[in-house]
Amino acid sequence: MGMDGLEGRVIDGDKEAFKEWMNLHIRPIELFAVQYGISQEEAGKVAETIFGNLYGKLGLLTEEHLEEVSLFKTAIQQLKGKQLDVQQEGLFSFEEDNELQWRITNLPQETRLPLVLVKFHNKSVAEIAMILDKSEQKVEDAIKEALRLLTEPNVEKKLEFLNLSYERLAPSYIESNIFMQEKEISRVKEPEATVRKRKPIALWSAGAVILIFLLLVSVFRSDAYQQSSAEKFIKKMNVSFQQELDDRFELIGLSEPEESNNGYTLVMQGFRSEISPISYGYDTKTKFKRFVREVERQLEEEGRINKKEAKQKYNELVLELRLPSEMVEQLQKEPLNDDREQSLIFLDELRSKNEFLTNVYIEILGEHLEMIFESDLFNDGMVDVDEVLERKASFPLDFQNAIERMETQYFSLTSVKEIAPLYPKYGTPELEKILRRNLHPDMQIYISLLTGTFNLVYTGTFEDHLEALFALEKELPNTKESDQLSYVFNSNYIFLFFTAAGLNSEKGVYDASGVVRQEIKDRWKRLAANGEVSPSGQVIREMIDEMEASNWTTSPSLEELMNYGVWVNLESKMEEARAGKSAN
Repeated sequence: MGMDGLEGRVIDGDKEAFKEWMNLHIRPIELFAVQYGISQEEAGKVAETIFGNLYGKLGLLTEEHLEEVSLFKTAIQQLKGKQLDVQQEGLFSFEEDNELQWRITNLPQETRLPLVLVKFHNKSVAEIAMILDKSEQKVEDAIKEALRLLTEPNVEKKLEFLNLSYERLAPSYIESNIFMQEKEISRVKEPEATVRKRKPIALWSAGAVILIFLLLVSVFRSDAYQQSSAEKFIKKMNVSFQQELDDRFELIGLSEPEESNNGYTLVMQGFRSEISPISYGYDTKTKFKRFVREVERQLEEEGRINKKEAKQKYNELVLELRLPSEMVEQLQKEPLNDDREQSLIFLDELRSKNEFLTNVYIEILGEHLEMIFESDLFNDGMVDVDEVLERKASFPLDFQNAIERMETQYFSLTSVKEIAPLYPKYGTPELEKILRRNLHPDMQIYISLLTGTFNLVYTGTFEDHLEALFALEKELPNTKESDQLSYVFNSNYIFLFFTAAGLNSEKGVYDASGVVRQEIKDRWKRLAANGEVSPSGQVIREMIDEMEASNWTTSPSLEELMNYGVWVNLESKMEEARAGKSAN
């Protein structure tokens, strides 16, 4: 959806509209910085930086840049690492306000920010959750905890008075600093009037206006102006795109990895790890470089560029840089409940970006596993995740950043005994609710697969695997082989079939005498009982019939399955179920 009115004019590159829009938003952001805990002077500089950066992108701004949620997110990023002014003596006229401000500044950040946003900026719990990339439940808990920690009588009324005192503070930002990048393209000096008679002056002035207009039109249409304007536009795109990429890598707790011919390369303490080129950031950056070369070629051949088309393409590329958290935020604003195709595209993009983040976080965690294993955090094949989080401030900075920022992208640390001692698990209950509420109904099974509901690869009992396998079969009619995510479904289904049937059992299928073990027989009989049209049941029943005919010693179907893979046996039966002959 496009923006109308003031925001639309800002997106179109109107400088006056930007100034008008900025005047509506800069004051709350500056006060937020003060409430965060830094000095007024520093808060003014933070506001200047945020809006100065936006002004520098004028002509390339999108709706997302102008949203309040985005402004507060940017402010939080700018404020990270700033020295808190925990004293702030004499900030207000009333000592009670100074005391309460001091107490708020000294609250832990995870409780301070939700309190500031809800009490001083009138943000809803849902809005705060988007700003902080937290679940609504965590936001509510943080606000309650902040009020508990303040232990002030009549605290709600005192917070209202403090808010009024904030609003009375004089602005600290200097507007001229925000527009330092602005340069006039040309200056036309107006001739001095030498005739004193009233009527001739009026006639001359009208003529001067027309002359100046014609001069400006001439300047703006000149080849030199078009060349210079296009070069500045290209330079602005280069700077802006890299800033967009840097900002997002900072949000996930990284610096942009080194580029190589085959993709990104993570370098940690001398250790180098290649990351697939079809991954977050790298592929889009490659497209952007190609796009810039095309624009430069157009300038060279035609002496000017089509800025409208260039801006549209630029915005499309920046959209590709959206982090999973940004995608989920946008989904809530523009649900896809009635659009199956776009729902699939959304989930496939989400999956791709999460695979990249998973690999990066695994690399970072792996770099520090030795440190964890040698500590008391590791015991009996598992890592005490709660204690890791409690002690994170004592770990190396890259490790701290990773475990802090992964949460903003719906990852959490987990430990699977002796298999994955410390692992970044994707998916939260909050995320699942959002996806299920805002995507096409056919996406339910794909959501379950992507967010970990069927994450039984290394854990789970036979009953768990059986239940998951049957649940997948019931969802077959809601999937298509042509779906971008069908391979995710198929690979999970095949694994669960293989595991439930005991075909990957460490003890094997046969006992020492060459007869199928009783445990395997029992498993097969349970699978065979799952209805006539169950794909897994059909395959297993064929094997049972052949085994019974040979006193449970041989089965051509089993041999074919083991030699050529289970997919050959299951594919046609799964397609029948997808066509509507659903499993019972």
